[in-house]
Amino acid sequence: MEIYKYPKKKITTSMEGFSFSDNAVSFINLFLASIKKVKSQYLNFNFKETSYNPECVKIKGSQDHVERVFAYELYHQWSILLNTDDWILNGEAGKYLQWFYKNRRNTYLNQKFPDLVQYYKDNSIEDSHMIVCEIKRDYDDNIKNGIEDDLIKLVGFTCSPKNDKSDGRFFSPYACGIFLVIGHDFSVIQKHLIVTHKYRNGEWEIFNEISSDEAKKIICVLCDEKDGKIIVQYQSLYNIVEGKLNNH
Repeated sequence: MEIYKYPKKKITTSMEGFSFSDNAVSFINLFLASIKKVKSQYLNFNFKETSYNPECVKIKGSQDHVERVFAYELYHQWSILLNTDDWILNGEAGKYLQWFYKNRRNTYLNQKFPDLVQYYKDNSIEDSHMIVCEIKRDYDDNIKNGIEDDLIKLVGFTCSPKNDKSDGRFFSPYACGIFLVIGHDFSVIQKHLIVTHKYRNGEWEIFNEISSDEAKKIICVLCDEKDGKIIVQYQSLYNIVEGKLNNH
């Protein structure tokens, strides 16, 4: 069953190593295109009329990157390009990932709520859960304090559990996880990755949780403004980690 008739473009060299279906590639390209549709005013939010205390909120002059302002407009542009009632876009209402944390951390954690998701209105087709996205603004401390939880959350929604009833998974894995950073560059992501020397099945791990195979389903996307337009760069989490290891 062909779900959509978007042009099936080959993934660029920066994303080699992925095993996405043609259908997933089409939707990933659509998501990237929707970022470029966001106007710069939603990326650099004007703080002129605020009561924020500058001592409590880091503000670059009178403007700042505000995750929620950007995310709402991104959702709007994404829904326009998608233009269908068959696929649903929203902020995830929450799913219990007991199966994931039971196997990884031996700790039961509560529901997880991704920032944006795309999924099919029912589960009768392959890739019915397509994209799960986490968004971070560009401050170094913000990424440092949140990158581990966000990446592990994305893996929890995208990786395939063991074929075992005890895993207790009640939804099919998402085809792609996107870690979207507003501003900055890939070095800030690479800087805060903790790549362990503990190997699982001969592969490296991030944060003692994410294997190299699972990292291939995660795309790191950066967006920033240049000459009034939104510029988008993207790279696989796998390649970013490989770059860090090679730099050692």
